This record gives sequence, C-alpha cells and structure tokens, in this order.
Amino acid sequence: MASDRPFRRQAVKLFTQILLGRRRAHYHAWLPSLGIEGRSAGQPGRIVYRGRFILDLSGSDMLTKRAGSKILIVGSGPSAGGLLPQALAPRSALLLNGAIALIGKGLGEPLAVAIEDERFVWRHFEMMARTVPPETPMLLSPGAIRALCDIDPDFIRGRPVILIDDIRKPYGRPRRDDAELGDLAPVSSRGQAGFSADPDLGVFQGGSVVVDGGPVRARRFGERDRVHRRGHRQCRWPPLQ
Repeated sequence: MASDRPFRRQAVKLFTQILLGRRRAHYHAWLPSLGIEGRSAGQPGRIVYRGRFILDLSGSDMLTKRAGSKILIVGSGPSAGGLLPQALAPRSALLLNGAIALIGKGLGEPLAVAIEDERFVWRHFEMMARTVPPETPMLLSPGAIRALCDIDPDFIRGRPVILIDDIRKPYGRPRRDDAELGDLAPVSSRGQAGFSADPDLGVFQGGSVVVDGGPVRARRFGERDRVHRRGHRQCRWPPLQ
C-alpha cells in the first residue's frame, strides 16, 4: 500500500528503525529537524524547527478554559453525516482529522482541532490552511507538527498548539514498557489499554487520538457535565483520506 509520506520521510522512518532499534523507532516522528525544548512539569515547552523558534506550546488547561458544559467529539465516520453543525454551541466541538471540513459550513467556533497522524497533514494541508482559523487551538503530535513545519512553518507559527504525546512512545525518550508505565502516578494500564489522567504528561493513542487526551482534563476536575462522540469509530482513518 502506498504511503502518503514523501519518500524522504519513508527513508527516515526506515533508517530510524534499523539504526536506533525498536525502543527508539518512534524517533522518526521528529528527526532530524524538530525539537521540543523546555518541557517540564507545568511548562509545556516550545517548538524549534531547524534551529529556529516556531511557537510556545500551550497546556491542556486551555481546553478547560475554553469549553462550555458540553463537549462533542466529532470525527468523520458515517454517523457524522446526520450532524447539524449549526446546532452545536460555540466552542463545544472537538474536531478530529477530516471533521475540520465542517468549519465554515454552519459550525460555530470549534473548541479545538486534533490531528495525530502526519499522513493526514501530507494529504490535506491545503484544506487545513483554508479552513482552520489561526486562533483555533490545535492538538498535534510531534509527527504532525514536524510535517506542518516541513510543508510551511509559517502556517503553524504563533498558533495555539497543545502537544499530543504518546505516553508509551514519548518525545525524546525510549518506548516505555509496562513496568515504567506503572511507575507514573496519573497512569493506569492493563495490557494494550490504558488511561492517563494527565494529558500534559502523555496520552494513550489509539484509533482516535484525543478521547483521553482532551476531555479527560475537563472531566478530571469535574467542570464538564457531558462528553459526547459523533462520527467516531475505532479505526485508524475516517473515510476522508
């Protein structure tokens, strides 16, 4: 199956797997050009690309401050076809991947946009640039951030960006095993399933990247009444590819 990554990115991924081994194979997401600096407890850090400052990252508490009493997680699966965007309250919709196409089509200001897989960036950058307003928070993985910088660093520069960091395969660290995950206080895991109560530390990524990374922080503090999902399904990609 053909990849949506440019050949050079396929090569980086392959050589990273060969040279660095399984525990560091995920380093391909940011090598060789992306850096996340100054990240620590209470400090989201900053993005540097090819040695140049791009932006200061935001913490997940930004979503808590923006959200109302209800959050609707909107994907682009089949059930999203019956969604009436104009019926959604402003800052209530968390848009995953292809659901960004709803922006400007009756949908008020979204809560945020979430993109984890860099292949979506390579496929749909023009749509992202056309539809996502500069003030809309974006939840992005290291790979998605690096792909955006590869294509056009000016697009992402200065935007509000929250890092989606895979807690099993974190930025700048080798892959964590189950014992290491068990040592992290806000994390509970069993086999392939897990839950992080601190999305700034990291999230468990699956078919939908923000189910535990976004609304969790809001629900953790008891500040949100209801979290709904629409057009979400447990698969790697929605129909818009």
